[in-house]
Amino acid sequence: MCETHDESPALSRRTLLVGSGAAVAATALGPMVPAYAHERRHVLSDVHISDLYPVAMSDMRDSLADLDDAAPKADALVIIGDLTELGKQHHYPLLDLTLKTSVRPPRTYLAIGNHEYHANEPVDVMRQRFLDYAGRDSVYYATSLAGIPFVFLGSEGIPTGETSGGAVTALLSDAQLDWFEQTLKTVARKDRPTFVFLHQPPEITTQRDRLARILASAPNVVFFYGHLHTDLNWFAAGPDPSLLGNDEGYWRVQAPATTYINQKTRNANGTVSTLFQADWKQGLVVDVYDDSVVIRGRDTYQRQWIETFQVAIPVAKR
Repeated sequence: MCETHDESPALSRRTLLVGSGAAVAATALGPMVPAYAHERRHVLSDVHISDLYPVAMSDMRDSLADLDDAAPKADALVIIGDLTELGKQHHYPLLDLTLKTSVRPPRTYLAIGNHEYHANEPVDVMRQRFLDYAGRDSVYYATSLAGIPFVFLGSEGIPTGETSGGAVTALLSDAQLDWFEQTLKTVARKDRPTFVFLHQPPEITTQRDRLARILASAPNVVFFYGHLHTDLNWFAAGPDPSLLGNDEGYWRVQAPATTYINQKTRNANGTVSTLFQADWKQGLVVDVYDDSVVIRGRDTYQRQWIETFQVAIPVAKR
């Protein structure tokens, strides 16, 4: 399908009204002047690069090419974990090759995922392997781009009761959350968003309650996570606050996967069925304006916008 490049900030989008249990209302908003010189980011998760599934490399390239075609001039790419399938030494050069042979924004930011701990090697070796590739000293760090804070959190290892080959939960230390709490106090402001990235959602961490409290303690926090591979179209069936919502005092947004998607449907009896779609892939486009953050889901397999996942998150001057 041939589509016109979306280079104009004028968007027809759904607006989520602020507040617990808020309704979702469809609305068309007029042109808005970008708040910053660079206002667009592409966000992916769960690319799972390895030699075990070479198709993951082409899936990632195709997704990046489609995002660039549909929403050009992004200034950054964020990949929220599960960069590799197992976190083995030879997987990172394959990731590097995939990135270098892809059409992508000029900057790339990475978070660690649970699959980076699946190599069945010592935890410190697997963690350092990610850090060496990402060029970081820690799995949690803060930076900024065009005046917007980016705060990255990350699992520090494998929680008790889990094994390397089956590590799922994000191990978040008190030291990491102490740092995160202080960082939000320093960088979060009432007149701009703060983007926070962690591979797992709060409920799949070792410190779910404290993490949620910190996220809700600062203004205009938008928390992006991956891990679940859930089809963004599922939001229309709920809406599902696990995909997108602010019922806990901060905005949470699931970044979809490029490797496979879990398609969910609600049955007549109220149960939910999940169908594994190996070919499907999706991504996010994030635009920052004076008074909102606009997030649009993109089906990079069908090369079309996901009309039911296009939202404007207000930047509340609270």
